Amino acid sequence: MLDYYKLLKPTYNNFSWLIYECKFCQTKEMVEYYKSLNPKFDDVSILIKEFEFCQTDEMLDFYKSLNPDSIDVSWLIEKCKFCQTQEMIEYYKSLNPDYNNVLWLIKNCEFCKTQEMYQYLKSKKNKL
Repeated sequence: MLDYYKLLKPTYNNFSWLIYECKFCQTKEMVEYYKSLNPKFDDVSILIKEFEFCQTDEMLDFYKSLNPDSIDVSWLIEKCKFCQTQEMIEYYKSLNPDYNNVLWLIKNCEFCKTQEMYQYLKSKKNKL
């Protein structure tokens, strides 16, 4: 049945919906096929947030390869414990987020309420 569905050439949106809604489709093979459909970064971030089987370094690398914007990365850090790492914070900073986005992340994510992030926020304010 899944092979037939693939023959219909679904869009990445349709395919992510299928992964999201169907337990049977929540497999590594299905995620690999989904990646071949060239999904948008914000669709990938939802899968990472929602599904533990998508919370892998490989999937994060794929997400980063899609050049997500700082707003989506901050959302993912705030919503997904798997992404609350120093590596993701450094990646987020490399995107040069604006002051308001950094402030939002600190306000909404306990993980980001650190001296380092407060200093980063302060440096953003000084550039306003």
